[in-house]
Amino acid sequence: MGVWYSDKIFYVVPARLLRLDSSFNLVEDSLILREPYLFVCRNISGTKLLMIKSQYTDVSLGRLCELNLQSLQTLTLRDSSYNVSSAIYLPGQNACVYYSYGSPAFNRVAGYYVLDLTTLEASLLFQYASEIGPFEVVNGFDISPDGTRLLYPVPLQLKMDS
Repeated sequence: MGVWYSDKIFYVVPARLLRLDSSFNLVEDSLILREPYLFVCRNISGTKLLMIKSQYTDVSLGRLCELNLQSLQTLTLRDSSYNVSSAIYLPGQNACVYYSYGSPAFNRVAGYYVLDLTTLEASLLFQYASEIGPFEVVNGFDISPDGTRLLYPVPLQLKMDS
C-alpha cells in the first residue's frame, strides 16, 4: 500500500520513501522504518502519515501510529489492544477516523471512531462489526473531501442457485 504526494511516494512493508523527478525517474529510495506497517494514509500537507503496525504479516490489525516526516518521529496513537485496521485524517481538522475490530478483553466495541490528535481522546462515531472480521486484509473506508460523509464497505453474501 502506498500514497503519492507531490514528487514523493510513501509505501509500506517496510516503510519507504521514493522521490521522483519531473519525468517520473527515481531520484531517491529511502528506508524510513524497518518495522512491518501494513496501512498508510497521509495528511493533506504531506507532512505526516497515519500507519498501522500490524500484529500479522498479511492482515492490517494492530496499533495506530503517526509518523512526522520532518523529524521521522513516530507517535503511537492507539496501542495494539485497540485492534485498529485503518485510519484517515479528517479534512480541515486535527483529527482522524479509524476503524477498530474491537476487543472484548478490553471492553471495546468494533466500529468507527473519531480521534482528536491533540488530546488523543476518541469517541465512537458508530458501532459496526464487519461480517468478515479481522480476516479482511484491510477494513478500508474513505471520507468525503468536506469531511461530512464516511464511505465504508458492507460485504454481501451471494447465494447461488444450483
